[in-house]
Amino acid sequence: MRKILSILLFFSFIGIGLAQEPINNELEITTTIDEIVIKTEAYQNLNGKVWDMGPYYYCKFTRSDERQAVLDGFITLFPYRMEELRRKVAGDHGVLITDVSIINGRESARYGSFEVCAGGTKYTYIKRGDQYVWYRKTK
Repeated sequence: MRKILSILLFFSFIGIGLAQEPINNELEITTTIDEIVIKTEAYQNLNGKVWDMGPYYYCKFTRSDERQAVLDGFITLFPYRMEELRRKVAGDHGVLITDVSIINGRESARYGSFEVCAGGTKYTYIKRGDQYVWYRKTK
């Protein structure tokens, strides 16, 4: 029985091998690019919320605007990090924590960039390790 099976398998492999087309050594590779799509990050619409006052930006950003920015994906921070940032900004600029709103923020393990509205002025914070550096006016 084994002998018959091995003979049948042998002839089936020979038949499959003969049925295949010969391999051509010259390969022609053509690539056509019809369309290139470049995705960019969406910008937050701050019309009516931030005004250029010369030496600084005046802002009127509320907690409801902050919640909308979280839902739209402009703020990707954990809630405890948002509270830590609010306390830091309030301490740096002498305002109440309730007067600090986060406009946008992104963070990795060691670095982060945040835009906040504190007491009507827009600040940009850069985090490097455990150190925060803030700027009043950046374009």
